[in-house]
Amino acid sequence: MKHSMLYTAVILLAAACRWVQKDDTRAFMPGMYVRTIDHEFARGSDTLIIRQLKDNTYEIIKRSGMAPVRNGKVLPFQHRHETWTGIYSEQDQVIHEQKKGKVLSFVPGENKLLVGASAYRKVKQ
Repeated sequence: MKHSMLYTAVILLAAACRWVQKDDTRAFMPGMYVRTIDHEFARGSDTLIIRQLKDNTYEIIKRSGMAPVRNGKVLPFQHRHETWTGIYSEQDQVIHEQKKGKVLSFVPGENKLLVGASAYRKVKQ
């Protein structure tokens, strides 16, 4: 009987720890994230603004501004604005963007958001 109660307590504690971890990620997600682009093909920046719409549904606004570089010459600056919708997966702790299939992963301890190989830094809640 004692072993059964101990086993149940351990399972409940593990489940509670997992639930708290999910809340930490979910609490971290809303806000503004930026990344700088500076390589041989372009210079500029991206901004992502994430806000919760309802339950596990999130709006992601992407604003980009960059100057393409062709043959070493910097071309005129270009701006883009996109709005995405994403669904948060509690199990994986990521947002799955619905139109293009992008996966947004969060690293709260490093103040980061990853979209594929692109890393964004959180600047505002």
